[in-house]
Amino acid sequence: FVALHAASPVAVEPATQALAALILALAAAGLGWRGLAPAAVAGGLMALAVMLRTGFIGEALAGRLALSNLLGISALTSALLFVGSLALKRRGEAQRNEREALSTAALLVLLLGLFTGLHIVLAGKASASGPLFEASLRTLLMLSAGLLLVARQRDDDGIIARWRAVAVIGVGILHGLIGPGLVLNPWWGTGEAPAGLPVFNSLILAFLAPALLLAATVRRRARPDEAWSRSWLVAAVVFGLLWILLVLRHLFHGAQMAGAPVERAEACVYAVLALLTAWALGADRVGTGRAQAAWLRAAAPAAGGISLAGGVLVFGLLASPWWGLSQTALPSVGNALLVFGLHALAVLLALRLRRGDTPLDRAALTVAAGLAVALLLQLLRWAFHGLDLTQGGIGRAEACAYAILGLLTARGLLSSRLAASHRGGRWLHQAAPAAGWIALAGAALVFGRYASPWWGPLDQPLASVPAGLLLFGLYGLGAATVLGLRRDESPFGRAALAVCVGILFALVSLLIRWAFHGADMSAPGRGGALETWSFSALWAVFGLAVLSLGSARRDTTLRWAGLAVLLLTAIKVMLFDLARLEGVIRAASFLAVGALFLVGALAARRLNAGSGGRKPEISGGSAPEA
Repeated sequence: FVALHAASPVAVEPATQALAALILALAAAGLGWRGLAPAAVAGGLMALAVMLRTGFIGEALAGRLALSNLLGISALTSALLFVGSLALKRRGEAQRNEREALSTAALLVLLLGLFTGLHIVLAGKASASGPLFEASLRTLLMLSAGLLLVARQRDDDGIIARWRAVAVIGVGILHGLIGPGLVLNPWWGTGEAPAGLPVFNSLILAFLAPALLLAATVRRRARPDEAWSRSWLVAAVVFGLLWILLVLRHLFHGAQMAGAPVERAEACVYAVLALLTAWALGADRVGTGRAQAAWLRAAAPAAGGISLAGGVLVFGLLASPWWGLSQTALPSVGNALLVFGLHALAVLLALRLRRGDTPLDRAALTVAAGLAVALLLQLLRWAFHGLDLTQGGIGRAEACAYAILGLLTARGLLSSRLAASHRGGRWLHQAAPAAGWIALAGAALVFGRYASPWWGPLDQPLASVPAGLLLFGLYGLGAATVLGLRRDESPFGRAALAVCVGILFALVSLLIRWAFHGADMSAPGRGGALETWSFSALWAVFGLAVLSLGSARRDTTLRWAGLAVLLLTAIKVMLFDLARLEGVIRAASFLAVGALFLVGALAARRLNAGSGGRKPEISGGSAPEA
């Protein structure tokens, strides 16, 4: 082999070494001498080694070796090795391992030639070899040698034969992780930027090819459950993740991938990649597959916890275009769709991590719920403020939308399906009471004070008639959502019903004010005596309606709410209307409100008498079983 190396031109040396391997394989098949078949395998390894020399591939990348010659030499070398493996079939099972080793070498040579040709076509002749490229070839040489050694292992191998594959593969893994993976890495190391297209470039040789070689080595290993096979599979996963990570980095930044900062969408992609990796490690297919892959599932809990923490950090804090550390506007609508789409994908992947009722499953459900609420908040903010989510305060309609979102979240936590879930849902259901009270308090504050264009802190007039209709529609939707929280006659259920009545009362008052004042509802005057009388009359009608409904359904909360509205109306009539109104309008107001009170009292009494034997009903849901 050394003599052939010295005598052969660089361009044809792989075929020369393969020819020597074929001659040795023919001799082994005819003579049956013990050392000839292993020598043929060594010839296949030499053919692969000289192909991986920078003097061969470097000449091709520099254009001094024609692409047709490169492909022809690769095909010829592969064919000679494959014929040598067929020749060993004459010896039967005695040389089965050597035959498989030669066929593996033939396949590796063919794949290496095809990839090099593809690399030249895509990257061009300018992608000459550099430190990263040369280190990648050395890693491939050692890992390919390890694959060949594993392919020809025998049960009766001695101590040197048993340990040489472990040593060669171990050195190859360390060289690949320290060299291309750390020191010469094109992102955080001193390596050059990848040559070629964003995906089909030199990163395939540096990271994807070692991952595939290690996976093939583990698959051919005679003892798949030993520690060495497990460590090789872990290394294969690490190389694969490095390739995906660097490909994504190259997609975002191109040749500037070393110095560019991590952008918002880029960070989201990395967080999704971590969640996807954790989900893949915990998949049922991994647990029921080969012994090497099944062992990976033991790392699923740790990977799941790390990925969930990373998802919370990225989507909950760093990459948020509203409250994140990067206080910059979204560059475009496409970028916004990408960021929010990745956020939604992270929610789905967090949900997919649930497989039981372990602490990890409960954490996954909690993270998914929190990220979903954060996503909806940002989507609402985007709808109101456009691409720059950090600019502008919270408007009236926007505050109402956030309050409704809080109510819907509390309603989801109160769901009976969540309480009956056996995959972490019952643990999350325990947070429902606290979330419900917080949502009710927030709704009462927003609809009762902040969002009001009359008595609220924001004194700007309504922008337009559609803006007013939107605001009043959100008031109605908020009342309906609050009513949906009432499931029983507990203190929380009674509080929800009272808040619902309060929101409707505020809505009625705002509609009356809007009818008289238009968009500028906080402006004084313009309504006069008719506006004052309208408030008293409609408040009395509203209070009587609530009181009548409470009497019909024998609901104590509705009764007290209706009485409270009537009491407020009476106080207004006695202290305000009679002092402001004059003449006939003053008398009519007093008599009309008094007549409404009498009619309401008679109606409530009749309803109480008619429903005396009926079982009390509960609005907004059915009573739970004991």
